Amino acid sequence: AIGVLLFEWGVKINIRQFFQVMGVLLVLIVAGLVVSALKHFDDAVANLALSSRATESLCFYYERFTKVHSCILGPMVSNTSTILPDEQFPGIILKSLFGYTENLYLVQAVGYATFLLTIGGLYFRSLGGAAPEGKKNIPFAQK
Repeated sequence: AIGVLLFEWGVKINIRQFFQVMGVLLVLIVAGLVVSALKHFDDAVANLALSSRATESLCFYYERFTKVHSCILGPMVSNTSTILPDEQFPGIILKSLFGYTENLYLVQAVGYATFLLTIGGLYFRSLGGAAPEGKKNIPFAQK
């Protein structure tokens, strides 16, 4: 039954629009990976800085008086732990799909925005582009 429904609905799906929407979702997913990678890098640098006196200067930014701190990510931009914690239902889905984090730091926010502006901008520019040179959009019946 599922196969029949997929076949029936699959014929009616606009493939171009489907892949455009999937491309936007993919850009958002990878932007979330950038945020997650920056947090993991911060954790790695913090652990390295704590390992010996010679490497303790790696943490050039450290909030000593807060429970949640950063080593290299700068000050905290937003804390949504009371509104949308990343360990409960909606936050878990957003965290696993789009890299949502309840504690967002300055470097993460800048990385996310930079990624969306550059890669997202390139992607959206490619959506409005014309056909490649040498190829014309000729209807199938005329080929």
